[in-house]
Amino acid sequence: MTAAVPAVSLAIVSHRQLPLVERALASLARTPPRLTFEIVILENEDAVDTTVTSIAGLPVHLQANPAPVGLARNLNRVIQDSRGDLVCVVNPDVVFLEDVITPLADVVRQGQADIAAPTIVDSRGGVLESARAVPRPLELVARRLAPDRAAGRDRTAADLPPAWLAGTFLIMRRATFQALAGFDERYHLYFEDVDFGCRACLAGFRLLRSPSLGLQHEAAHRSRSHPRYFAWHVASALRFFTSPTYRAARRWEKRAPG
Repeated sequence: MTAAVPAVSLAIVSHRQLPLVERALASLARTPPRLTFEIVILENEDAVDTTVTSIAGLPVHLQANPAPVGLARNLNRVIQDSRGDLVCVVNPDVVFLEDVITPLADVVRQGQADIAAPTIVDSRGGVLESARAVPRPLELVARRLAPDRAAGRDRTAADLPPAWLAGTFLIMRRATFQALAGFDERYHLYFEDVDFGCRACLAGFRLLRSPSLGLQHEAAHRSRSHPRYFAWHVASALRFFTSPTYRAARRWEKRAPG
């Protein structure tokens, strides 16, 4: 007998982060969604036992790459291998403070937004910038030179539609993801969520961050201390800022309310 199709598929890509995935799923088990779901995990950089069917007491479908590839390609693969009408991108190092999946699924199902996300907070409860305007090259320079003081242009007011939502957690209909052809696999790491969000806006999809739903995440900021990650960050930034999507998104933002 064929298993029933779940309402939502959670897609998680791990980079030797299965202990963090276990923490995330343990927090999810304490605050489970009120709808059927499946969890599909892809380990990108490590050999794992793919016969494992449960983590933190939750059923999972665990896969492993024969060789590491970029995050965008991995996310596309995980979502392609999932079955839910709704798909949900989840970072492996989040902590669920409450059930954010059910209300955000309702937001998408009821047509209030096409792509939805919670408010991302750190372990101290501080709100992180996760619903953003189109980035500018000088913002990245400022963040590199003074990361504690530099700030982007967070879209917090309801009358300022975000151009993109951080890929920490995104929920949307599978049809929306497919209409956008998924994440652009030319981005190995970084900016795949920026490009995806901007393309979504240009295609007429509505992005929404809920101010009343919180999800905890501590950004690793690996590009600040690891040369390889810094090189990926620079390469992705150059690709985005020289792309037609960036130029079109700048024009879109000038016409957007606020």
